[in-house]
Amino acid sequence: MGPGAISSSILTGSFEPAYDLGIPMREWGAELLAGDPVALGHRRCRQLAALTGVAPEPIWQWGFTERVSTGLLCQKIGMNTEARDMLAIADAWSLAGLPKKRGA
Repeated sequence: MGPGAISSSILTGSFEPAYDLGIPMREWGAELLAGDPVALGHRRCRQLAALTGVAPEPIWQWGFTERVSTGLLCQKIGMNTEARDMLAIADAWSLAGLPKKRGA
């Protein structure tokens, strides 16, 4: 592979697909805060799992990690509203636990 080339495994997320799916779990916080952040987060996680074949547990865990790390970064750089929202959702998620499979 030449300089500046990107491995196809990076583009496809084959190293850790659940990490890649943690990014959409982190986004659209206003939508989650407008309703029940746990129920909506669980639904999003199950939907991503169903669409990709990746287990929901690591998607949820990476999504939580992304929310906490991004919330802390936002706080550090003075984006206090964004930090508060990110961390409020992470707090709710931390108390809820992993999403259950549908019908379980």
